[in-house]
Amino acid sequence: MLREARDLLVKIENTISSEVVRKYVERARYSLDYVIENIRYDNVELARLINNKVREVYSKAPSLRNQKLSTEEMKKVVRLCSLAVYEFTNKIVEVRRAYRSYIWGMVIFFVLGGTYSLPFAVSALVLALPCVMAMSFLKRRRAMGYMMALSTIPLPIVILSNIAYYCAYALSSASELSNVASQYGMSELHVTTLLTLLLIGGLTGLGLLAYSAYSLYKTRDAYI
Repeated sequence: MLREARDLLVKIENTISSEVVRKYVERARYSLDYVIENIRYDNVELARLINNKVREVYSKAPSLRNQKLSTEEMKKVVRLCSLAVYEFTNKIVEVRRAYRSYIWGMVIFFVLGGTYSLPFAVSALVLALPCVMAMSFLKRRRAMGYMMALSTIPLPIVILSNIAYYCAYALSSASELSNVASQYGMSELHVTTLLTLLLIGGLTGLGLLAYSAYSLYKTRDAYI
């Protein structure tokens, strides 16, 4: 069915005169070419949906003179073909990796932000519900989850950056280290250990969240 859809896209490309629409056709064809060459998984329902949609567009192609209508039709085809890249090939691994990075990055943020200071704890509390919803929607590959995840990443990155920066500063300043030790009634050794753990945690969370933001954007076509 996918090969048939690809062949029909080639015919559509030869029928449509608009260069704008032709670019959408090329994008859809390129996606199907990639899927056909790298297919690993089967999804009969999606393959049938793509085939039917391409057939529908092909049947209209000779009579489509309105560029706006043609573009809207092809945008739907491109969307389905782009989704197929992740449904039929090993690229789905990238989607799962982005999901896991987001989860672990947020777990680190909630642990550190919730225990580091009251303002950071309040920020973590405010983001708790949106993050849980984002995780739920991401797991089901919903576009809402993708948008919520990207919108909840910036603040944790800022907070984790502040935590990492202060810990690095305190560890490099003997006076600051002594002040923290006396303030909390702890030995400098214990304070050094705690700050080191916070620094490692902050940098790890930063790396995970930065990677998840990049991966989510890179795999944006995988969400419906």
